[in-house]
Amino acid sequence: SASLDKQDQSDELDGDLSGGEPSTGLARLVGDAMSTLAGTQQAVLNSQSALREMLNVVVQDNFNLKDENRKLRDRMLELERALAEYQRREETRKERSEGRLRALEATVAALQQQIAQLVQLQRQQQRRRGWFG
Repeated sequence: SASLDKQDQSDELDGDLSGGEPSTGLARLVGDAMSTLAGTQQAVLNSQSALREMLNVVVQDNFNLKDENRKLRDRMLELERALAEYQRREETRKERSEGRLRALEATVAALQQQIAQLVQLQRQQQRRRGWFG
């Protein structure tokens, strides 16, 4: 096909040189070149249009990702605040529990001391009864 086109162009040029109608061959060549140029221009325009559409998609995706990123950051801040509040409450609960445990330990120690005193008094009374009994 390409060799036939070259042959046609060669024949046209030969016709121009041999005294044939010179403007017909040249006009056809110029017309073909213009047609090819127009086709190429159209392809470039189509490519530009496709690239523009793709760029719009990328830009929109970028906006969507930024929005999603902002939402995730907000959610992370919310979770961090909730965690800090939970830790604060847990620390307060722990301190209260430790305070109650210390109070219970003190009460148990006092009761043990009272029991020891009662046991000692009972032994003393038994000894006295033994001496006088």
